[in-house]
Amino acid sequence: MESGKLDNNLGFVKGTTGFLCVYKKHIEKVGYYNESIENYGVEDIDMFQRLEDIGLKRKILKLNKNKISIYHNPHDDNARVENFKDKNAQCNVGMIKNINLKKKKEGPDFIIAGFQKCGTTALRKVLKTNYPEQVHMADCVNQECSGGISEIDFFYKHSKTKDLGIEWYESLFDVNKISGEKSPNYTLFPEHSSRQIKRYFPDVKIIFCIRNPVDRAYSEYNHFIQEYPNSKNWSWNYELSFIENFEKFSSLETNGKTSGEYAKKIYRYLKYFDFRKMCFIIQERLSNPDTFQTEINKLVSFLNLPNKKMIFSKSHVRKYSSDLSVSDRNILKNYYKPHNEDLYQLLNYRIKEWEIN
Repeated sequence: MESGKLDNNLGFVKGTTGFLCVYKKHIEKVGYYNESIENYGVEDIDMFQRLEDIGLKRKILKLNKNKISIYHNPHDDNARVENFKDKNAQCNVGMIKNINLKKKKEGPDFIIAGFQKCGTTALRKVLKTNYPEQVHMADCVNQECSGGISEIDFFYKHSKTKDLGIEWYESLFDVNKISGEKSPNYTLFPEHSSRQIKRYFPDVKIIFCIRNPVDRAYSEYNHFIQEYPNSKNWSWNYELSFIENFEKFSSLETNGKTSGEYAKKIYRYLKYFDFRKMCFIIQERLSNPDTFQTEINKLVSFLNLPNKKMIFSKSHVRKYSSDLSVSDRNILKNYYKPHNEDLYQLLNYRIKEWEIN
């Protein structure tokens, strides 16, 4: 902006860098303005850059002298910072041009966002054990961490840790390592979580662990039974059998049934994150010694880690009092079949392990 230069006698300033006209859907996709930026005008430059990164082209408006619908109150460098005496009153254009908006900052490089009972704890352990010098997994050591030390839940809709503030969250990560966290609750209310993650960390990588939804549902029920009465606030009813619970669940709510509708939830994340910023780990392959290394290599490549031979080991394995009956399995297979087809279409490949059982 050229301070004091007017386009006409109405008092319009020449140059309108601060104006942005764009569809709301595009603002939501890139995650709103970066409120951590303090230098005057750089938040606009950052927003323009992120909008261009998703394919939009910037168009300069040519305003008609007598039909101007956008008004910018004239002000010079001193006027615009008169209430911010601690700030530099001059907008140093040279300094702004040299600012690296893509530089490493505090916060996660990746987030294991889901899904529950799909091997997220095992994946976290694999990274911590095999890459102690390169990878830092955030620990939640506050009393508000309801998911235990390994789950931060900051972007979970009903999170207790979000009240601790974004600075607390950022402090959990090591800027000198590839840092991440795992909170499978981020797929319970995916619209909320993905939007909030995008707002603060638009470049973060998202990792999804997925598992045959039939086995995932029964695993969640088994966990509920073993933890009862501490789990009494979960979506399951202790007085009902597994299949009675499943058939009673609403398909319009977040519960043990809808948690296995992976495609629906992933599409919520695709509103804000590019598919290329996502990695999908299949639990059945992660837990099989014959396919473990190949599956984990996908993640190693995704996070730009050095390849290495890793020792297979199972972790976080719960015992079952009884197996899922054939009849109950068939009921769930029929329910999840269309949802699995949606997922295969999204991934552009089928998961043979799910079609065998």
